[in-house]
Amino acid sequence: MAAGDLPPAATEHKDQGNSHFAKKEYEDAAACYERALALVPDNAVLLSNLSAAHLGNKAWGAALAAAERCLAADPAFLKGYGRKAAALQGLIRPGHAEKVLREGLARDGGNTYLREELARLLQEEDGDQSPRRARDGSDRPLRDMMTRMGPQITPAAPWPADVFQIAMFGDAAAFRSAFRPEHLRLRGLEARLPLLHLVVMGAQRLRPVNSAVGMDHAGVMRQLLAAGARADGRDATGYTALHHALAHNPVLDLADILITEGGADVNAQDRFGTYPLLSVCMSGAAESARLLLKYGARADLKDNDGCTALQMSQYNPEIQKLIYRAKEKVPDTDVRSCAGCGKTGNKLSSCAGCRSNTYYCGRDCQVAHWPKHKTACKAARKAAAAAAASGSAAPAAAAAAAAAAAGARSGSGAAKASAKPAKPLPKTLRVPVLLGEECLYLQSLQAPMANMMSQAAGLGSRPIPSNAAVDTDPGQLRQALAGAVRKATREHTMPIKVQVPCPPGMAPGMQLGPPDSSSDDDEDETAEAQKRAQGRRRARTATAQEVMGQYTMLCYNRDRTVVFQLDGTCGSGKKLRHLIRRQGVLGLKGYFAAYFDAECVGEDGVPTDIILSTAMLAVPNW
Repeated sequence: MAAGDLPPAATEHKDQGNSHFAKKEYEDAAACYERALALVPDNAVLLSNLSAAHLGNKAWGAALAAAERCLAADPAFLKGYGRKAAALQGLIRPGHAEKVLREGLARDGGNTYLREELARLLQEEDGDQSPRRARDGSDRPLRDMMTRMGPQITPAAPWPADVFQIAMFGDAAAFRSAFRPEHLRLRGLEARLPLLHLVVMGAQRLRPVNSAVGMDHAGVMRQLLAAGARADGRDATGYTALHHALAHNPVLDLADILITEGGADVNAQDRFGTYPLLSVCMSGAAESARLLLKYGARADLKDNDGCTALQMSQYNPEIQKLIYRAKEKVPDTDVRSCAGCGKTGNKLSSCAGCRSNTYYCGRDCQVAHWPKHKTACKAARKAAAAAAASGSAAPAAAAAAAAAAAGARSGSGAAKASAKPAKPLPKTLRVPVLLGEECLYLQSLQAPMANMMSQAAGLGSRPIPSNAAVDTDPGQLRQALAGAVRKATREHTMPIKVQVPCPPGMAPGMQLGPPDSSSDDDEDETAEAQKRAQGRRRARTATAQEVMGQYTMLCYNRDRTVVFQLDGTCGSGKKLRHLIRRQGVLGLKGYFAAYFDAECVGEDGVPTDIILSTAMLAVPNW
């Protein structure tokens, strides 16, 4: 009810209360508002004024009760959120106050009053949080301070109160006895460490050394969050407790509590612009990345120097894979299970019809499961065939949508809109295979770089899986290809992954801009030069420059026992390359059903061509 809608008697009491409030006679003002509320008990304006009078009198509990009544009467009355937050701050519950202000801003993000209240709270709690950059050297003082602080953070440090030491040891019972709300206002050492940070640091430093028996850092953390500690409280560098919990020597249980129970922001950025996922990419902690991505962490945020987690992940293949899976919404698991009997393992085969994430351990299970799977399988194949035949820009997406509608467990493969309509594609493309010896060595820079960064972060050398560990013996690779010819037929296709070269000037892992919309005839080589180069490739006499040219595509199967390259300069190769640019994962790679026929095989049994279906497969769990 608005002020003008009050009964005359209530209006009189309200005006008297306002007069007392202006004179800072808060008790008298509160009494007047109470008399008005006796006439109109659920008036949000009067309840807000009553809360303000109690705030002026520092009666925090009464102010909180009045503010809660105000919001119960009218949740859209935004000033009530400010009153409630002020009362919570008076009770030294800054975390709860911050949440209330953000709830109000969720209703109206442009409300000046609430924005100013939130800015004031953060300034009082966190102090100077001005940005720093490496490029101009402004980050050096803070980083030097971080270096000094590392050895000093021990239980024996000169903490402002004994409760900091207790928090480091994770003694929940002693903490319950010693903790007082005013401890939330204290900061430790030069780094201005909040009490919540000490819980994380204690778990990181003491758990590996001492037995976890008798330590209950999770219990201490829950006590602090319940008491109103800010999950996103920052130290002098802008680090939150979540930054610390996941970067070096991660404590995943505490990180999970911060996110799920404390509401910690998984994308919070410190004074350098660094966010938890970016820190994790630098430290190489894959399980930390898995946790962050599970709760919606973004990989495309830029720090103050323009670096993203997506770029940094190129140095750690395992984390890079997790990020790509999260981006494409592919289930984060490498464990396959037979749809028929439930048997798990990696030696299961996907349905050859729809190539969805439906696996079988053998023909018997596939036949037994067919009545349940056939509707989804047929719908996916029909949609993919129709899309490919009509030249649709999204045959894979059509197949995935059809399979999903029928209950199939398929991945995502949404097509990207092209600035120029794609030409109609045939159902299959016959693409020349390149086997010059120069292309048989698939070099991986990721594993050594990941180890180097892990050592620099103080984690030591650790076995980090390579994203491209392949046998580089030419004879064995040709033998594997010859074996693939015998197995991959039109009836039993082989799923393969095709990668197009990264465009010049683009770092691996970066998101492409507008998709490649050039026509299949747009190349900078003359037709005659292309024909000569193609002939040399087919004759196995291609030069290294020709084999590793900017239009050459890398191709391999799931376990990388079959590795070769495809000629992207010929007509079919160009069509395949443009298809991946338009519809592939990040415009850089795509998955296809492939096979060989009699015309593909050379005299030595090694293929000179491969046939790929233009209906791209859903993104598998590779």
